[in-house]
Amino acid sequence: MALILSSAVSALDSFGVGMRVVTHNVANISTEGFRSSRARYGDNPDYGGVRVEEIRRIPIVGRQDTEMARMRISARDAVEAAAEAAAQNRLEEYRAIEAKAADDMQIERELTEAIITERAYEANLAMVRVYDDMLGTLIDIAV
Repeated sequence: MALILSSAVSALDSFGVGMRVVTHNVANISTEGFRSSRARYGDNPDYGGVRVEEIRRIPIVGRQDTEMARMRISARDAVEAAAEAAAQNRLEEYRAIEAKAADDMQIERELTEAIITERAYEANLAMVRVYDDMLGTLIDIAV
C-alpha cells in the first residue's frame, strides 16, 4: 500500500517541476531570444510512479534554424574581415529572425501544456486522497 503513496508523491513532485517549467516559459515569453523548455517525464524505477527525465529547450525547426546558423557564420566572417557595417546589418537580421522565432512560441501552447500538467497533478492528488481514505478506514477497523 505504501507503493501507491510513493508512486503518487513522485508523480506530484514531477508534475510540480513540469508546472514550474511552463510558468517559466510564460514569464519569459516576451524576452528577446528566449526559447521555451519542456519537461520530459519517464518511469521512476526506484519508487514507481513518474520522474522528470530531463528539461529540454524546444529547438527552432525548419528554415529559421538554417538561416540563423548561416547568419551567425556570416556575421563572424564580416567581423573578421573588419566590415563592421555589414556585421551590424547581419546582427539586426539575426535578431529579427530570433524575434520571429519567439513569436512562434505562442501562449496557447504554454496554456495547453499547463492544463495537461494540472490534470495529471490532480489525478495523482486523487490517488493520495484515496490512500488517505483507505488508511483512515483501516485505522477505524483496527480500533
